[in-house]
Amino acid sequence: MASMSKSPPFWEADGALRAYANRMALVACFLAVAVAGLAVDVIITRVKPPTVIRIGADGQATVISPEAHSAAMPEELQQARTGEAPTALDKEHFVVSFLNQYMGYDEHTLSENWAAALNMMTANLKQDVLKKMQQDNTVGQLQDQHARSVVTITEAQADRSDPLTWHIYATRSVSHLSERREVYQKLAEAYTVRLVEGIRSVNDPSGLMVAEFHSQQISADNNAPQP
Repeated sequence: MASMSKSPPFWEADGALRAYANRMALVACFLAVAVAGLAVDVIITRVKPPTVIRIGADGQATVISPEAHSAAMPEELQQARTGEAPTALDKEHFVVSFLNQYMGYDEHTLSENWAAALNMMTANLKQDVLKKMQQDNTVGQLQDQHARSVVTITEAQADRSDPLTWHIYATRSVSHLSERREVYQKLAEAYTVRLVEGIRSVNDPSGLMVAEFHSQQISADNNAPQP
């Protein structure tokens, strides 16, 4: 009984201290490895170039990061050639040129202007327009009336949801002869032109074509003084 109240032998106390020290050493090693792993992950994240996405003029997104193409893109897509999309300036120039050819004419330039405008259309739209012209004898009537149309574009802007669709506002001065008297009108009109991208060429560097064309008359002034 007397021996139980005494302190344990020194070798038992020393063994317990050594055991606790070994446990703390293992915990310290584990924490050091975890901290080293986190440090390596942070360094890799910092060194890795950021993902850069470019939004083109047509609204399409393209990943241009150095390693983005080899990470998840299939080989077939990597070999595909990406052409340069037409800019907003190219589209606006094409639309304005088309409207000046199609809506601006006189009896001397009618055939030339409309031939150029038809060549700017897709094949199916061109066929529909030619069929309509043939049924109504549009060209013959305008030439017999000595018709003249001068278009002045006041605003041209791309649709917010579709950059290939353009809304144009213009005024048009129209005159023709009727019973040896000139009939003159001042028109305010709105046009909607939907474009499609085709094949670029020397004669057509933009590669654009007109797929749809709609016009709407906003107002007409029959008593407007001639300019």
